Amino acid sequence: MNILISGGTGLVGTEIGKKLAGKGHKLFILTRSKEKAAKQCPFPNTPVSWDELESSNIGADLEGIINLAGTNIFENRWNSEVKKKIHQSRIESTRTLVNFANQKCKNLKSFVSTSAVGIYGEADEQMVTEENSLSYSFLGQVCQDWEAEAKNLKVGNLSIVRVGIAFSEKGGALEEMVPPIQAGVGGALGDGKAYMSWIDIDDLSDIFIHCLENSLTGTYNATAPNPATNQEISKEIANHLGTSLLMNVPFFALRMVVGPVAKHLVESQTISSEKIQKTGFKFKYTNIKDSIKTRVPKLKGTQRRYIFEQWVPQSKEEIFPFFSEAKNLERITPDSLSFHIVSVSTDEIQEGTEINYRLKVDGIPLKWKTIIQQWDPPHQFVDNQEKGPYRKWHHTHRFEELAGGTLMTDQVDFELPLGALGYMAAGWKVLKDVNNIFEFRREKIYDLYVKDKNQSR
Repeated sequence: MNILISGGTGLVGTEIGKKLAGKGHKLFILTRSKEKAAKQCPFPNTPVSWDELESSNIGADLEGIINLAGTNIFENRWNSEVKKKIHQSRIESTRTLVNFANQKCKNLKSFVSTSAVGIYGEADEQMVTEENSLSYSFLGQVCQDWEAEAKNLKVGNLSIVRVGIAFSEKGGALEEMVPPIQAGVGGALGDGKAYMSWIDIDDLSDIFIHCLENSLTGTYNATAPNPATNQEISKEIANHLGTSLLMNVPFFALRMVVGPVAKHLVESQTISSEKIQKTGFKFKYTNIKDSIKTRVPKLKGTQRRYIFEQWVPQSKEEIFPFFSEAKNLERITPDSLSFHIVSVSTDEIQEGTEINYRLKVDGIPLKWKTIIQQWDPPHQFVDNQEKGPYRKWHHTHRFEELAGGTLMTDQVDFELPLGALGYMAAGWKVLKDVNNIFEFRREKIYDLYVKDKNQSR
């Protein structure tokens, strides 16, 4: 199928895109920045800008559209301007896509649009179905207006996916919940009794694809079959990490930190997923224990995990040699770090190879020594800091076949010196610096292996 995705560079969009590309579908990413989509999507795609959508010629061949566009509702503290942006980002994008589909996409089979379980408001312990009454809170009204725009579709089949709280190792709710619990200072929110209708990112992306490929019609809740309380989820995270929960975070304290959105963080919802299951969809993760075991890395204290993905059109066998050559690290590291390899203990990199570097961080000269712990060409290798600026730096490089090319994944587990004090003093800066290093690497890899291929297509 030829499929257009809006919001394809986001948390859910990238998971959907990887799976659809792996199935052989041709993907078009609707974006504010074509350059961003070309570089950041970890799957092959043709970027289309919103400004060019009406004049583009892709509509006649489109068979599917997935609409994920919308600004993150928890990214900024709510005020009138932020609320306006939250509302407009969903309504205007959906209106534009629906109008485009009605006018240009005569062969469209399936349009899958997004909504959220916030449309129901608080529901205590009553199991909520798609037929329940709707909330007229701010989020409830946003979702209703969002869905109303999608229902103006006149071609193909429309399905609306009401998304619950997504569990992912790359962002979302767990990114906020896990660190305090991991550090031994976390607790449940409010009284902990509020039910959270969660869903694993794997199941969530599969639901969108299920609706698309089966041309479903109607509205479907995308939540796991077994909701759990905030206390139960927090306790499961703590058990998995081998830590303990402290006292719960009182509502007034939560409101002081995040503002009006606090109310929605402690709303209780038990959402039914029976309707989507009756269409033949089968969940992989039905209980929180399995999802948390998969999505929460077993790190300690203030250790953090950074995951970076990039797709290149070359095979694993073609791309792996570049990364197996130590000197190439200098080519893909920012000049500001003055990164230089001093010595490599073996002629060819292998398990046990020691690599010594010199670099500068904020102008301060440092030495860094890593050891190759695993060497499995062309699939994976692991380097671990023996001496250097971090208390821990464990870097796994993975290479996987995807859509005729290679999905490269960098997984870095790291920790700053001085534990909690180090993280409080410089954690935000180090996270920014690590991100900048990998963004620089993305640019270099794109220029070396992807750019010319895209231009020749």
